[in-house]
Amino acid sequence: MKKITASFILTFIALFSYAQKNIVLIKPGESVGELKLGMSPAQTYNILKGNITWRTYQEELSIFTEYAARKISTDSLPQFIIGFDSCAAYMGEAPENLPVYKLYFKNGQLIYFIITSYEPWIIPEEKKITQKNRVGLFTGVLECAEKMNSDYISLKCGDYDGEYIYYKEGIQFIFDEQIIRTICVFTPLPDYKKLVADKISKQ
Repeated sequence: MKKITASFILTFIALFSYAQKNIVLIKPGESVGELKLGMSPAQTYNILKGNITWRTYQEELSIFTEYAARKISTDSLPQFIIGFDSCAAYMGEAPENLPVYKLYFKNGQLIYFIITSYEPWIIPEEKKITQKNRVGLFTGVLECAEKMNSDYISLKCGDYDGEYIYYKEGIQFIFDEQIIRTICVFTPLPDYKKLVADKISKQ
């Protein structure tokens, strides 16, 4: 009996350890895995590696407003509400350690970043990128609505199903075919609605 119990405990520990290694924890308004808001470009590169394309604010703005096939208004997008001076993008080649697409910096600090599940950002089936409440990449829209309790704004996003911006928590989900395919983490914006209204009124 003691041998069976000991064997069960060791098996449980091994399975738990395996599960923990394959979970990348999302903390809204803070981090995804080792990547944290507030980091410098050098710190983010030490985690992600890979080939980066750098853009200025104006260059990134033009992608949304001029060159994108689906011209997107930036009035309500958190990275433009917060403001940034540079953007680092992984174009066509995923970084080594996390499925990061873009990172936005202001005064040398990371203020907003995007992780995605589209190719070439292929995520192994056994790896889960998720919050403690189990809302993460590939979560369905109904499950997301059930488990996320705070206020959010829903926006139409080009050809995608839409996006939910949980501005008080600092997390944004973009849905495609009713599941989360892209997640953005940013500095929480409790005054988000007022900031959007102010931005629109100044145009």
